[in-house]
Formats: sequence, structure tokens, C-alpha cells
Amino acid sequence: SDRPRPHRDEKIITAWNGLMIGALARAATTPADALAGRRADYLAAAVAAAEFARCELTLETSAWLRRTWREGRGGGPGFAEDYAFLIAGLLDLYEVTFDHRWLLWADELQTTMDGAFGDAEAGGYFNTTLADASILLRLKDDYDGAEPSPNSVAVANLVRLAALGTDDSRRETARRTVLALRDRWAKAPQALPAMLCALERLLAPPRLVVIAGDPAGADFQALAEVARMRSGPLRAVLAADGGEGQAWLAERNQSIGAMRPVDGRAAAYVCEDFTCHAPVTDPAQLRHELGLI
Repeated sequence: SDRPRPHRDEKIITAWNGLMIGALARAATTPADALAGRRADYLAAAVAAAEFARCELTLETSAWLRRTWREGRGGGPGFAEDYAFLIAGLLDLYEVTFDHRWLLWADELQTTMDGAFGDAEAGGYFNTTLADASILLRLKDDYDGAEPSPNSVAVANLVRLAALGTDDSRRETARRTVLALRDRWAKAPQALPAMLCALERLLAPPRLVVIAGDPAGADFQALAEVARMRSGPLRAVLAADGGEGQAWLAERNQSIGAMRPVDGRAAAYVCEDFTCHAPVTDPAQLRHELGLI
């Protein structure tokens, strides 16, 4: 105990926290008996981390991210992975909490990422912005290693965000990103497994489950549990909450604005390729709609 203590790296990295937020949010939807009551703890940790990121890991406005933060001082501007990983985490967190502020922030960050890191000519995302004049060559990460490439994660994010509305521009950006790295994943698919997972999502028609009602209600949560069953990467779950969140979604997809509970009960609307089925209020009916039984 008298020996000099080893140095400890105490910086907080935005990208790593984005990965953690997503992992905690997904863990919070694991069947309760598998976690022995830990789901509430995981969700609380995810929300706390997102709140911290919103307050401390942003530069001037919430649309610009820091790379790191230490007690008493923040770091410089973020890299592409900081944006991609945090956006993914926020989208995961929204699909658990249905708190629309996480969805709005993810959308805002994606717009910033497109403008600051996107390659308008060849497609894909550079690791850095043009702000640092000392960088002679801007590189694009094309390898999913211990961490996935920001390009791979960005494709999945873009497809998830594109599914919210009828504007196909983000889906097109995702397509151009995949094509920009085609030489890499076509010759060595093992180098970009996360990109290939995102490509699967890009090739599938947009799939949504929109649940109309109060997200805090037991009937809403029962439908949400079904919507998340074996959803994998191909299904997005949204809340038509009758408030600001639904109004924001309706600006992007008018049909969501018309979705309402049925006879006072939360109702789920299953939509594929921008065509929605009649609403269902019973979890068993929703399982049937989703092909889970």
C-alpha cells in the first residue's frame, strides 16, 4: 500500500459511452427472469449516461460533440465514431424509453455528421472534419475490429432514421456509403461484418411498429414487449404518444399523425414499405402480425 499508485486514465470518451448506452438499453429489454430484476438498473444507467453526454460531451450546442471529457475540462471536437456510436445508442435508448428527446437528438447529430464528415463525392464518412489544418489526408475507417467502423454503424443509423419518414435521402446516403466501401467488403467480407449486417437492413423494406398510447401504460408496454421480440436489426419501434413526439414524427410521415389508441387501449400499427395494417390491441394479435407465432 506504500507503493506509488499507477496512473489511471480518467477521461470519458464519447464513442465508448455511445456503445455503452446502446448495450445497457438493449439489456434492459432482456426477459426479466434472465436478469433477476436488473432491467431497471440497466435502464437507469443508460439514461444517466445519455443525460451526462447531453450536458458534458457537447460543444456549444447539442449538435456538436466533444471527443473526451475530464473532471473540470472538456476535450476537443469529436470524430466520426463519436457521432455514429452515440447516435446508435440514442436510437436504442429511444426504443426502450420512448422518450422523444433521444430520437430528436439522434436525428440532429446525424445531420451534423453528414455535413462535417460525409464525402459528398465518393460517399461514406471520413474519420475527421476539415477543421484541423494539420491533417494532410482524411481517412475512412473500413474495418470492423474491436470496435465497428463508424461507416458501418452510420449505415445502420441512416436506415433506422430513414424508416421514420417518407424522405428517401438518408436511405440514399446509406446506399452510397455501402458502395463507397464495396471493394473492401466484397473482397474481404470478414473485415466488415457490421457493414454487412447494415447492408441486410438496407436491402429490406422499411419495417415499423408504431404503438399509439401512453408509453407508461401497462397496455402499451405489453405491446412493446412483443414488438421487441426477436426484432433483430430489421424492425423499428415508435411511439405515437399523442404529444410532441408524435407531432415530430408526423412531420416526417403524415400517417403516424393519424394513429390513435383504439377504444381507450394502446394499439399497434405494423407498417412495411410505408403501408400499414389495421391496428391491433391484443399482444397475441401483434405476435401473429409479426409472424412470431
